[in-house]
Amino acid sequence: MSEHLLPLRHRGFGLAWLLLCMVFALHVCDEAAHDFLGYYNATVLTLYGHFSWFPRMDMTFREWLSGLLVAIAVCFAPIPLAFRNSRWLRPLAYLVAGIQFANGGGHILTTILGGNCAFRTL
Repeated sequence: MSEHLLPLRHRGFGLAWLLLCMVFALHVCDEAAHDFLGYYNATVLTLYGHFSWFPRMDMTFREWLSGLLVAIAVCFAPIPLAFRNSRWLRPLAYLVAGIQFANGGGHILTTILGGNCAFRTL
């Protein structure tokens, strides 16, 4: 039977996984181009200065980009399994999608609150 005649539930979730990985990679490019790390490091140092228990996780550009490139590579690796509808990959796909959704929500909320204004009152 031809692939395009199969019901959607039998085709796998490869296209959705591929698009999620591509959007993740595009997101990293956007953050790198718009100095996200400068904002991130300032926020971490501010929080660390106000809360001694807060972990100090400031990074250099190279550390940050290397870590995200590894994460992107790990996300792209199981794409063939997603196209084959691997059952064990589905929970991982939901986890990654949830993390990406929460990250996007955090970016939107920060923008609504006016950049880093949430930390000015600390």
